[in-house]
Amino acid sequence: MSPARLLVVALLIACAPAIGQLQLYTVATGGAETAVGAVHEVGPAAAGDVADTRFRIRNTGATLVVLQRLLIAGVGFSLVGDPELPFRMTAGVNVDFRVRFRPPSFGAYSANLDVNGRSTILRGASPPAAALLFEQDGRWLAASVETPIDFGRIERGEKVSRRFQLSNPTSVVVSVSALSVVGRSFQGPAGVAPPLVVEPRESVTFEVGFAPQSAGIQQGTLLIDQRGFRLEGIAVDPPLPEPELVTPVQALASAQQGKVSVRLASPARASGTGTLALEFQPAVAGTPDDSAIRFLANGSRSLSLAVREGESEVLLAGQPEAVFQTGTTAGTIQFTLRVGTHTRQASLTIPPAPIGVDSTRTGRIPTGVEVLVSGFDNTRTVSQLSFAFFDRQGRPLGTAPIRADAAEDFRRFFQSSTLGGVFLLRAAFPVAGNAALIGAVEVELTNSAGSSAPRRVAFPD
Repeated sequence: MSPARLLVVALLIACAPAIGQLQLYTVATGGAETAVGAVHEVGPAAAGDVADTRFRIRNTGATLVVLQRLLIAGVGFSLVGDPELPFRMTAGVNVDFRVRFRPPSFGAYSANLDVNGRSTILRGASPPAAALLFEQDGRWLAASVETPIDFGRIERGEKVSRRFQLSNPTSVVVSVSALSVVGRSFQGPAGVAPPLVVEPRESVTFEVGFAPQSAGIQQGTLLIDQRGFRLEGIAVDPPLPEPELVTPVQALASAQQGKVSVRLASPARASGTGTLALEFQPAVAGTPDDSAIRFLANGSRSLSLAVREGESEVLLAGQPEAVFQTGTTAGTIQFTLRVGTHTRQASLTIPPAPIGVDSTRTGRIPTGVEVLVSGFDNTRTVSQLSFAFFDRQGRPLGTAPIRADAAEDFRRFFQSSTLGGVFLLRAAFPVAGNAALIGAVEVELTNSAGSSAPRRVAFPD
């Protein structure tokens, strides 16, 4: 015998025991194993349905075995989850896969399962059964136990129906003992009452309704005897009604408070959330922002809002109205409302105004008198200051008021201030004579929008 012939014989002798080391089992749902012989029964499954059998290959020997061949041949049979070959299996190692039996029509079926050259005959049966069809876009489609039947997307509280058929494609009479629908969002079957007898080449039509009461993905099952077909649909909340943003009149003065509210065109059919925000644009470009312009509820420029089902009133930070401050800077406040899919905007003008004087205080100092003015200039353009003094009998002192140009001083002040147009002015006046004769002063401040109203304030005794 030639050396080459001897090598082939040696290889065959080495591989033969390895083939016997692989044992085939079926695995039950609980994990119990059952050895598979030369013939194994799978199924049954109705035409178009699926029956899966879980198999396990174990290396029961003491040496390495390479799984090089795992095939199935037969109409209606296929492998699912089988390993990528070649697959190395050390002693005691196992690998699982499934055999899927999906008969195309009723009858008896068989297939050959080949594991490294070792054959096992698989046999399955498909008894006569009604096929389930569903209508979609004017066509009848075959239902599968693997793929959910989609009822689409609707608003909760509404209802849609889909038509189904139990069709008998066989040449014998088929019966349906039980027909029901489970799942709180699905109703039916309507138009049919089991038990049913379906003649050859005939069909029975019925309807299943989808009426969700809560939003989200809804699932159910259409049960036909022992077969279950999944039902699925999506429910969404109804859209919120058109909102209206209610703001004060088109203009509002500085250093004021305003109120804003939101109402719906009709009672909401669903709850919802949103936001109300405000932005400020100064009238003069380059003017610093005014941080005092904000909502009082949380001290910010944005509020959360809540829509309650059945109500047309919208709560802003838990209240029916939101109070905001207009600050002390001329410009435009823009409100932006976002609720549901709606966006609304409204603008409110803070017009330029003469200087607002909050308080004027007077005092006597060792060298004369002083005047303290607390106020705001929403244009930030204070220019002329005017002080007219009077004696204790109310007669003018001097021939004219004392005037001063303070434009540059105020420009520098407002440039670095973070308080909007708010200021505190201290003016000191040295007196050469008897300061006790000064009884009162009138202060008038001027900016680009005009002059403040003169205000006479007495000096303390």
